[in-house]
Amino acid sequence: MPYKENATAPSDPKFLPFNDLDDQRGNSLRGNANFHFGMTMDFQFLQPKNGKVTDRNNRQQDMVFEFRGDDDVWLFIDGILVLDMGGIHDAYEGSVNFADGEVYIEHVNGNEANNNQKIENLYNIMRRNGASYEYLRDNFEKNEKGQWIFKDYTTHTFNYYYLERGAGGSNCKIKFNLQSIPDDTIYVGKQITKANVPDFSDAKFDFLVEVKPLDKDGQPYGDYAPYSGSYKIYRGTPGAPDAELISEGSTTHGKFTLQHNQYAELPDKVKATTQYRVTELGAYSDQYEITSVDTVTKVYDDHGNVIGHRVDDLIVGEAPFALFENAIYAENANSLVITKEMAPGHSSDDEFTVAIKIGGEPYASGVYYGQTQGGGIDNENPKQADDQGYVKMRAGETIYIMPLPWGTTFEVDEVNLAPEYAEEAYAIEDAEKDSVSTDDGKAVGQIPLTVTASKQTTVTITNALKVASFTFTKVDADSNDTLLAGAKFELWPAGDDWVKDSNVDKPLYPTYQDNGESTGQDGNATFTDIPFGNYLLYEVKAPAGYKLPTDPVRVTVEVGMVTFYNVEGDKIDEIQLPSGGEGEDSTGEAATIPNKEQEKLPVAGGMGAIWFSAGGLALASAAALLYFKQRKKGEE
Repeated sequence: MPYKENATAPSDPKFLPFNDLDDQRGNSLRGNANFHFGMTMDFQFLQPKNGKVTDRNNRQQDMVFEFRGDDDVWLFIDGILVLDMGGIHDAYEGSVNFADGEVYIEHVNGNEANNNQKIENLYNIMRRNGASYEYLRDNFEKNEKGQWIFKDYTTHTFNYYYLERGAGGSNCKIKFNLQSIPDDTIYVGKQITKANVPDFSDAKFDFLVEVKPLDKDGQPYGDYAPYSGSYKIYRGTPGAPDAELISEGSTTHGKFTLQHNQYAELPDKVKATTQYRVTELGAYSDQYEITSVDTVTKVYDDHGNVIGHRVDDLIVGEAPFALFENAIYAENANSLVITKEMAPGHSSDDEFTVAIKIGGEPYASGVYYGQTQGGGIDNENPKQADDQGYVKMRAGETIYIMPLPWGTTFEVDEVNLAPEYAEEAYAIEDAEKDSVSTDDGKAVGQIPLTVTASKQTTVTITNALKVASFTFTKVDADSNDTLLAGAKFELWPAGDDWVKDSNVDKPLYPTYQDNGESTGQDGNATFTDIPFGNYLLYEVKAPAGYKLPTDPVRVTVEVGMVTFYNVEGDKIDEIQLPSGGEGEDSTGEAATIPNKEQEKLPVAGGMGAIWFSAGGLALASAAALLYFKQRKKGEE
């Protein structure tokens, strides 16, 4: 309250900063007061991505300046008048929306009777009010809706003036969520553009900040020297309430490292008049197009090699934020390719779940592409991982995550594998050599730091069914002590309906043999390394003097057990397998069937007997004893 000392305050106090209690014209608070109210404010602000800000509740909102009141209101951005509500009037509204570029004024020229509203684009207003072509080119771009808005991460000055010209009450309501930044701090930011998954990338980029010393009048002079002092690294946008502190430290050589969507804050010995320059170290000539709001020039070493890209001669008070945008060159874009395979001799129609992490974070809802029928990338039909970063794949399928920034880390891990499968195997091709690992049942690596010939980093996941071994002994139906040699058997894969797999043209075992597996003098025939699943065991040649059975034996090989059934589905026998078998041979112990009636295997003619026992070839001997009852001797 700007009252003079010992002055008497009015019964209805008012904020009257432009006048004394008694002015030179004889006006006083005790008379017909005609005192004016006024205020001004100015600061620098940053245009966030798409003109959107994140509030403290993590909600996206348009960045907006709003005013309601009377009388005169003038708003200048970068010294150009963009909101003019001059004149004596009642409380009217005006606003500037930086997400769509709309400038709104209620009751233009005080024409309240006609409710004459005006909505105009910020770009058009600034062009009409004197903005140069260069300014418009460097500071504006069209959003997804085709509206002209400020370019992401550009900095601007904000100057606001308000004046109440009446002699009575005033109305003044101001609301804004602009992201202001101080003019005594240097900010350096990093953004990756034209990438499929920039927000997932943890690629690292090195920077150098150099400043000129200030003379006694605060003016820059002399040569550039590396910034020396403290710094903080944040994720987000300068001035945003949700900016996350990542790390902090100090430097004497002006160097630090940033990732996508991070910025560095350098406050020490920095004033509005400080002149500085920023260099992104590294060439990236075949990887990125490096741009900034300000002009970027290449930096060369003594041998003519590009060693970085620089923005020169910035003044903190005019441009406190130096943003480097690295746009991926499409022709050199790198992809992460994930392929699912089954081991030779194994097949499956099951779906497998693959957990993907990019940049150390689950690839939640991330975009990927499948293959066309011709084997190319199906760019027309993008797909998404689920909210955990999981992707479903079948054997023979390949997916592509593209493009990925060079230096981005990845992790591919098959999860929730069904118990009938052995532990998966991983292979990694064309990844950064020092970062590749297939330990701990997952593939971990890093996209190469340079463009490779393939432009693809490939992870192949190979699955195999767990395997078991079993041995059966051929005996005479009337005498289990009579061992029969010369019988031949084949094992064929079958579906759940116990129909022979039509896609298989040779028996699974013996592999690549046409003459079957024969029993020796001990009557034994052994099948080894049989993947879990359903099979049909055919006797293709009977021992001399015995009749050939017409029906196969059904065999189920699964976790912990081999089970034998007749063609009617009745269980003949089962063999308990060891609890091991994690990708290795599971071998059962020898077993017999004590009840001869249960050992009957109904076949055409009702003749024949087989004694099965479990025997292992790799770990231990496993056998299943099957008895074919009521078998009559005959001629082959």
